[in-house]
Parts: sequence; C-alpha cells; structure tokens
Amino acid sequence: MTETGAEARYDALFASVFPLYQEGRYADALARLDEERGDLAEWSAQVTEVRACLLALTGQLDAALSALRAGLDAGEWWDPHLLERDPDLAELRGRPGYDDVLRESAARAAAYNAGAAPQPPVVLWPDGPARGLLVVLHGSGGRPARMAQQWAAGTAAGAVVLAVAASHRTTPATASWVDIDTGRRDIRAALDTLDAESAALPLVAGGFSAGGRAALQWAVGADPVPVRGVLLVAPSLLPEQVPQQLDGPLRGLALVGGEDPMGVRMLTRGGALTRAGLVIEELPGVGHAYPDDFDARLRRALGELLAPVG
Repeated sequence: MTETGAEARYDALFASVFPLYQEGRYADALARLDEERGDLAEWSAQVTEVRACLLALTGQLDAALSALRAGLDAGEWWDPHLLERDPDLAELRGRPGYDDVLRESAARAAAYNAGAAPQPPVVLWPDGPARGLLVVLHGSGGRPARMAQQWAAGTAAGAVVLAVAASHRTTPATASWVDIDTGRRDIRAALDTLDAESAALPLVAGGFSAGGRAALQWAVGADPVPVRGVLLVAPSLLPEQVPQQLDGPLRGLALVGGEDPMGVRMLTRGGALTRAGLVIEELPGVGHAYPDDFDARLRRALGELLAPVG
C-alpha cells in the first residue's frame, strides 16, 4: 500500500492547491498548480480539469475552454457529470465549442465505462479477533489503498477494514461513485472476496465525500446486506440527494465541517436523517476534510456501533 513517488507528488500538489481553492485564493491556487514540474502524466486529465476550473474562476473563460480542448486533443476525457455539474465551470456552458468538448468527452467516458469491471479491494485485519466489518468508500478521485490507511484505526476497534474501489472512471485515472447500481455491484464484489466468517460480521458502512454519499445510499437502499450503521465524513450531498423520508432507523455518525459548503447543505436538509437516528456533528473550522482527531472519533463510534445489540 506504499505510495509511488508520482502518487506522493500528486497527493502533495493537491494538498497544497485545495486549501487555497477553499479560501477563494484562485489565482494563488492556479500559480501553485502551474509551478508543478513533476511527472504527473497519469493524472493529466485531473490536472487539466482543475486548471480549467481555476481559469474559469479567475475570469479566463477562453483559456479554460482551451485547456479542456487541449486535454481532449492529448487523449484526455472527463465523465460528463464532472463537466455538467461542477459549478466552477458554469460560465463555460453555452460558450461556442463547449458542447463539442462535452460530447466528445462523454463518448470517451461511456466507451471506457461500458467495459469497466470491479477492482480488488484493500483489506486490513485487526490484531485480535474481529468483531465487525467496516466497508469504506473513497471520495471522488480517491484510491482504496489510501482510504484504507485513513481508516486504519478501525482495526484497533476490532473491525476488518474493507476499502472498496469504485469501478466507474471519471477520468482515465480516477474513479468515483456516480451510478448507485454500479456502486452496489462494486461493493458486493468486494464483499465476495472475503471468507464467509468475515463477510457475516456486523457491518458498518463508511465513506468520505462522494464515498460518504454512496455509503449512505447503500445503507438505506434495497440491498440484501444488513448494515448496522454508518460513519460518514464530509459526505458530498446536493440538497436533492439528502433523503427526506426513511423507512427505518439509521444509526451512526456524520462528521460535517463547519467550513464545508457541502456540509451546510446537509445540515439544513438533514431532518429525516436525524429523526431516523443519525447523529450529525458540525466541526467548527473544518472544511471538506477529515478532522485532526479522526482516529479517536472512528474508534469511539465503532465501539458504539459494534457493541452487542440487546
């Protein structure tokens, strides 16, 4: 699960760009992106998309559209939900040439995803007897190996950590939970890699950002696998994606940053979730990210969810 040098550079780059973006320092974020001279060819489509967003946010609309066009010419593509739903690209829609970019990119994404198959999960085992199974879903563009590391403290609470990989690619190198049916297929395939005893353990669904949304949808959906509870970090939920009615109880915890614009939407529309039993905790000063004390929060929440029932 050790990161390669290129992966470490990619992660470090966006760890420096994203805070600037969150602070509204778009020109500084763009400058930081353009300073990078490392070999990030594997993630070129992701870099192009972020550059186009930052160019658009700084008023350079023609340059933003040109960046996407140049990326297509170089063989890149983006799932249409990225281009159509990203508010940072809103000013590009309707400009001459944008529809051509969208159409060509969508065709490439569809061609790739038509044959995409579930990927192997990453599994971490507790040192002692397992008392639960924690299924975790990465955020958009995330990787299961990194997700497993971020949730590794779950093993200290006696949980087997199963980090599932999304098979739906949003760029040639990154994946996300775009289609709930495909997501359910990926989760089932990951569960099928476990031995029968591990697969039968009390199950908790967890996830970050888009993975938090997918974990919630899976937990409350019509899936034959019973879910004991959910642990969500910065779940990426549009207002219309927040369930307004639930058929049964929903145990668990959602950690939502007070500075996370997605979190504000969830907090204002979370009535059905809290009525069903989900605890939504707002974290002052935290953006779209994990809190610094996440390990301790994870162990405590798992201890409660995996405690014997009745």
